[in-house]
Amino acid sequence: MSWKQVRCWTLTCDVCADGWTSDAGQPHFDSRDDARAQAVESGWIVTSLRALCSECQEVQVCALAGHRWGRWAAAGPFPSRGGGTWSGRVRYCGVCTVAEWDPPTRRCGLGLGAAS
Repeated sequence: MSWKQVRCWTLTCDVCADGWTSDAGQPHFDSRDDARAQAVESGWIVTSLRALCSECQEVQVCALAGHRWGRWAAAGPFPSRGGGTWSGRVRYCGVCTVAEWDPPTRRCGLGLGAAS
């Protein structure tokens, strides 16, 4: 068996920290230009300051226009990283993919997504 260190480039969305829809996981590229080209071809907006995947673009445009929230529904209990549980309610926008949680959750806490 031989090991070889390989350096590569990858790009993540500034909002969701992912943005790639492939089941194969996050792609890796030989150069920054290759990563940018693939992202743009996949519908991302990539500037010198920000990178937004196509799904997060849709959510941000929807937020500017005003989300069309559905009814609140009970959610949980879900396990939390601290060993406890979280229960609350959730509602979804009827236009885009965003959810709003009450009480708010943090992506790093429950893995449920950030509150809007």
